[in-house]
Amino acid sequence: MPQERGAVYKMALLMTMSGGLSDIKDKYCVILQDFASMDRNATNFAFVIASSDRTRGNAARDFEVQLDEDDGFERPTIVDGRWVYTANRATLGRVFKLETL
Repeated sequence: MPQERGAVYKMALLMTMSGGLSDIKDKYCVILQDFASMDRNATNFAFVIASSDRTRGNAARDFEVQLDEDDGFERPTIVDGRWVYTANRATLGRVFKLETL
């Protein structure tokens, strides 16, 4: 299974909800690095989370990217670049890869 920058995976992540409660949610994650060029011994990878776009038609802020059906998502989606996460490589389950323009 190729693991490359821009690939999107669906992963079960522990998310903190309003009120401080935590729950496991399936989220789409965009990979930020090519595994082929990473240190072979690195066990973690970096990613950002894609969420439903709730901007109500407003333009994306400097740290956001708006995506939609043309990018492979089922609905308008936004990625917030301020929050970069890491996870173990073994947790991935491939869903789809974003098209490069």
